[in-house]
Amino acid sequence: MQMRKAAVSLVSDIAEGEGRITPGEWRQLLSQARGSLFEVQAQLIASNRLGYIAPELHAKLDESVAEIARELNALIRHVAQRERQHSRAGVATADLPSTKH
Repeated sequence: MQMRKAAVSLVSDIAEGEGRITPGEWRQLLSQARGSLFEVQAQLIASNRLGYIAPELHAKLDESVAEIARELNALIRHVAQRERQHSRAGVATADLPSTKH
């Protein structure tokens, strides 16, 4: 149950961050999502050590967590860079266009 809550929190924080006005707010929520991802990873490790999941399944899930972490870290770097660029340029962050792809 705890793993499910952390996984839902991860997705929710990313979505909420996308809706925030400033890159700083978005970056903060991405940081919270990263924390939830670490929580999921810790729960997977505990589940494996306690024998709740098979080692093969743990390996697959661990690779999925690693891929999500790489993508999330790249997004955090992108948002931080965008935040720095716009603060140097003196752009009002509330007027920034959406970064949706």
